Amino acid sequence: MDYEFRTLDLNYERLSEYCVELRKKIVETANENQEGEGYDLPFTKYRFMWAERNSELAIGAYKNDELVGTIMTIVKNIIFNDPDKGIKGLKLKAGFLCNLGVAAELWPGMELKKELLNKLLEKLKEQKIDFLIINPLQDKDSDFINYMKSIGFSEINKNVEASVKMMGKDAVDQLKIAEGLNPIEVGAAKLLAGWKSDGITEGVIRDVTERDYSKIVDLLNDYANELQIAVEWKIEDLEEFIKIIKNLDHHRIENVKDKFPKSSYGAHLKVWEINGDIKAHVFFALIEVHLQHAHLPLILWENSSFSKDLSLDQKKDFISQILKEHENKAIVCNLMIPYLDKKAFDKAGFMGDRRNRKLLVKALTKEAKSVEASKKVKNFYINSFNFTI
Repeated sequence: MDYEFRTLDLNYERLSEYCVELRKKIVETANENQEGEGYDLPFTKYRFMWAERNSELAIGAYKNDELVGTIMTIVKNIIFNDPDKGIKGLKLKAGFLCNLGVAAELWPGMELKKELLNKLLEKLKEQKIDFLIINPLQDKDSDFINYMKSIGFSEINKNVEASVKMMGKDAVDQLKIAEGLNPIEVGAAKLLAGWKSDGITEGVIRDVTERDYSKIVDLLNDYANELQIAVEWKIEDLEEFIKIIKNLDHHRIENVKDKFPKSSYGAHLKVWEINGDIKAHVFFALIEVHLQHAHLPLILWENSSFSKDLSLDQKKDFISQILKEHENKAIVCNLMIPYLDKKAFDKAGFMGDRRNRKLLVKALTKEAKSVEASKKVKNFYINSFNFTI
C-alpha cells in the first residue's frame, strides 16, 4: 500500500492534534489485537506538550489525505559514563524515538512502521544527533524490536521494568474489578499495599516555588556523576517541564469524581526542606486512565531527586508520606525511572509491573559508538518517554 509521508508541523497545537487524532482512531477502533488501553484524549494532548520544545523531527503517514501513522524524535542533552572503559562525563545529544503509532484499522501495520522508521532515519542524517534511544515493550513491540536489531540497533538493557505501588488495600479490590486480577495477583498486591512508614521525622514538605528551581536542577544533575546515562538539566528545561505538567491543572475528569470525590487531579510539585535546605523534590500527576473495565485515578510519578546525604530510610519516609496523603484518592502510583533510588522505592512498597521493556540504541556519530558498545546499562535516569501510542 502506498502512503504519503510528510514532515509534521512542530508547533505544539498541531503536534498534539496529530497525536490526539491518531490516538482517537486507535481507541475507537480497538480490537483484541490492540487494546484500547491508556489515557483519555485530553491527557494524550498533555503528554505530548513537551515535544514542542524538544522535537527535532516528526513524520506522519497519510492515506487519501488522512493521518494513519506517526513517529517522532525528542532530543535531549545527556551525559554518558562508562567507568570500565574510562569514559567520564561524555556529553552527547540523544534522540528519543517515540510516538510510533498506526491507525487501528491497519493493525499491526508492521510494514508501515518500518517505512516510518526508515523515513525518520533518512531525515535524521541531516540533524546533529549522536545516537538514537528507544524503550519499547517486548510484549507489544516484539516483531518491531527484531526489525530494529536487524538494521543496527543494539540492546543495552534486556529488561527496564517499571514499578507500581498500590495505594492501599481498597485500591487492590478496585483494580481487581477493573483489570480482572487473579487471586494470586490480588494476594501479592495486598502484601505491598500498606504503608512502610509514617512519613518524615524532620523538616517540612511544601509546594515548589521559583526560588527552588536552581537547587532542584543541582539535585537532578548530581545523578549524572553516578549513572551511566542521565539527562543534563538547565533552569530553562525545568521551567518548561513545570509549565507542561501544570497544564494538567486545566484537565478535570468527570468519569471518576463521584467515586473518588477527594482526588485532587492535575499536577503536584513538592520539595522537602530541612533547615532551609532542599533535600528532595517530586513532580507527579494524578490522572484518569482507561483500564479494561473501568475508569480509575492513577498517579504518574514523573520526576524526583534526592540529596546524596539522605539515607535509604529517609528517602522511603519522603516517598511514603507523599503517597499516603493520596490513599483512596488514586488506585496505583506508576514509576518509570530505574536509577540509583530504586532501592528506596522498593522499600516504600513498589513492585515491578512485570512488563518487559528493552533499551535499544543506534549510534549516528563516532563519538556515540561507546554508548552502542555498552552491552549492559543498568543505571540511568531519563524521563519516561512513550515509544508506541
